[in-house]
Amino acid sequence: KATLRIFAKADDVMKLLSARLGLQVRTTPKRYSGPLKVAVPYDERGARSCNVRTWWNLEVGQRVRISQYNNIEGAGQPSFSGITDKTVGEVLAHDEKCCSLVIAISATRVRLGLWWLEAAARGAVEWLPVVNHMPQRCVGQS
Repeated sequence: KATLRIFAKADDVMKLLSARLGLQVRTTPKRYSGPLKVAVPYDERGARSCNVRTWWNLEVGQRVRISQYNNIEGAGQPSFSGITDKTVGEVLAHDEKCCSLVIAISATRVRLGLWWLEAAARGAVEWLPVVNHMPQRCVGQS
């Protein structure tokens, strides 16, 4: 077992290390340029499915709910008090600078990273964090 203590800024150390290893490092964040409405392999409840595809529409103005597969109660955040999977919210904004969506649920504003759209399109997570209030199945797709 070994311990390495570094007395420098992590960014500076990683730049030097990546140069030493000959790695290309992105210096600006990756921007999401895809659509905010994607066909995803999840059912209407937000559970990954092999049989169903739905449209996950996170365009501004869309009404959404927290998925029933959440940890709001366990998180114990006072601002989430009273929010359940039945509480309807709305997508308020697409914040490119923060690479996120701003969603109002009850009196609480939350952010959802845009990376979720890419991950959901691939079926990379077991459950979606939010679902559309009126989910739509993808017609002619299974």
